[in-house]
Amino acid sequence: MAHQDVAGSIDHFVNAVNEGEYGAALAHFTPDATIVEDIPPYRWQGPQAGSQWLAAMGENAARSGLTGIAMKLGDATRVEVDSDNAYAVYAAVLTLSGDDLRLQSGGCLTFTLQRGETGWLINALSWGGAAPQP
Repeated sequence: MAHQDVAGSIDHFVNAVNEGEYGAALAHFTPDATIVEDIPPYRWQGPQAGSQWLAAMGENAARSGLTGIAMKLGDATRVEVDSDNAYAVYAAVLTLSGDDLRLQSGGCLTFTLQRGETGWLINALSWGGAAPQP
């Protein structure tokens, strides 16, 4: 059951980001979260990590002429649960789109999570993948 709960929390988080429900997405982070991503400044940590990361994604999209960013999770390639801590790795495809632009990048999303009073919360998130290509 814990594996399903971890997967459900990650699915809810990714769906919230994809749907622009940023308040719901931010509710999935612990106060000490760390995020590593391929947009400057590449690393965010602490209570504002999630909101700073989302702002950086928005700024990067505006600079690049992007109007759509969507992450599609594949199946989990690994999920480990040890008491109140979890580790999960997912294959994923990132799609970026704009007026005359559609780019994709395959990669990997890696999460660590902690079980909290409201369920599993993300305390680390890392995206690794090739540069987006047409």
